[in-house]
Amino acid sequence: MFKSRTGSDHICEKCLTQKTHFDCIRSAGQYDGSLMALIHRFKYKRKMQLARPLGRLLFHAFVSYSELPVPDVIVPVPLHPSQIKKRGFNQASLILNQWAAFFPESGCPCPDIAYDGKILKRIKNTHSQTSLSREQRRLNIREAFSLNPDSRVQGKTVLIIDDVCTTGSTVNECAAILKNGGADCVNVLTLARAA
Repeated sequence: MFKSRTGSDHICEKCLTQKTHFDCIRSAGQYDGSLMALIHRFKYKRKMQLARPLGRLLFHAFVSYSELPVPDVIVPVPLHPSQIKKRGFNQASLILNQWAAFFPESGCPCPDIAYDGKILKRIKNTHSQTSLSREQRRLNIREAFSLNPDSRVQGKTVLIIDDVCTTGSTVNECAAILKNGGADCVNVLTLARAA
């Protein structure tokens, strides 16, 4: 995210100075104000009716960013089974589940993209990332994911979906797993990104 909307699009400082395993990351908006409030209500207050409008917002971002190549498969960031049990749902999966309804009305030329919520598994129940520093987040999420042995990502373009990108540690770890599994290109799309 850039502090100013003026000027041409360019690679941000974080991506220039830090090693990332994903090829491109885009977000529907900045993680503040109304968007942050909506995500919090959806995620922590279980306002499930927000899945559809948030899904539509993310879908709109998906069709708007022409620099994101058409993926072969879309993968939500997985939650650990104990996290799903506690929360009751995986927010990234729930938002993504709404997309099937949006393809026909959008005129998007790629309605047959596979969605696979089982490619990645969360094998480590990590602490909440909310109050952790960038380095603590990176260490907390290390080795938290694995590739399902039945997954076929070799040579594919994969799009990772998540609700929020704060430091990028989570999506970067997911991208590393996918690239190690043979994915050619891994991009990320989130609802919101912290500035």
